Formats: sequence, structure tokens, C-alpha cells
Amino acid sequence: MLPVRTGNIDFWIDDSFLQLGLERTIHKSRVVDPDIRLVFFTIDQYNMVKKQRYSSTEHRLILLTEGHMYNFLDDAGIYRMQKKSSFTEMEKVIENATQRRGKAAKAEFQGIVLSERDKTLLNYFCEGKKINEIAELMQLHFKTIYLIRKNLINKLGCSGVIDFLHTLRKDVFKTWLMQTPSQMN
Repeated sequence: MLPVRTGNIDFWIDDSFLQLGLERTIHKSRVVDPDIRLVFFTIDQYNMVKKQRYSSTEHRLILLTEGHMYNFLDDAGIYRMQKKSSFTEMEKVIENATQRRGKAAKAEFQGIVLSERDKTLLNYFCEGKKINEIAELMQLHFKTIYLIRKNLINKLGCSGVIDFLHTLRKDVFKTWLMQTPSQMN
């Protein structure tokens, strides 16, 4: 998929209604710096956008999400916005993203630190192992595995177990997990 370019905006999204709504929002908002190119994309297009090597001085990357904020993507230059945001919320994110570098609030950066045990557990879950199997492999009580899973759900910003399991299946997450260094306890 190639981006749709209109004015100073790149759209890496399939939803034409969302694209139209964003265009109208941008034209109505008080964009502080018109020289900045906005890049809107969904999680499905994350890897394609990363390959473009957009410059952080000339571009602002805005990830459009559906509930899950993908906190594990710890790129400091990514702004996040819900697809179902109100006009006011969209305007706020766009204005924040387009302010000049010195004045702009930085995109939310929530670096996630995983222990070796967290990473091992995530790998087991990605392999489709059950709680009891993981408990036996890690030589822990099954309730400990439940507690660690609950903490990982919170750490990753998932809304619950189902969202957590969907996240584990995404290629973007698997790539991130392989590249994330573990913190020694």
C-alpha cells in the first residue's frame, strides 16, 4: 500500500471516511506550523511507515488506534489518537503534533521495561502455551503466572485478556518483542 498524499498530509489508511474527516479537521484547526507533514497510519501499516524513514523535524507520525494504544511501541516520535476521537480530541492531537519543536509537547513516550521472566512468559503465550504448561516449565505456581499475566496486560496497555491475546498475535508485537532487551532483576 502506498500513502495517499494531500497537501501536507500522508494517509496510510484504508478508510476513506476517516481520511475525509481528518482532512476537514486539519483544515478547521489552527495548525501552528504548515511546513510540517502529518503522517496518519494504522497499526497494520506501522512497518511500511517505519521503512519510509520519515524525518522527525519535518514529519509527525500519528498512529490511529481502535481501543488499544500499543504502548509497547516505544518510538518517542509517535503520537497516538483513537479513530473514534471527537473533533476536539482530534484537533488537540493535531495541534500538539504541529507545534514548533521548541514549544511542542513531546509525543507520549512510555518505554516498557520487561524482565527476563516477563519476556519468557510472553514468548510462551505467543507459542500458544496454556497457564498450567507455563507454570510447569517456569517452575512457578499457576497463580503466579496469572498475576504476571495481569501485570503484563497493564504494562502493555491492553484492555483485558482478549485484547492481550490479540496483541500477542500481531506481527508488530512479535517483532518488538524480539528486539526488546530484557532488564536483569
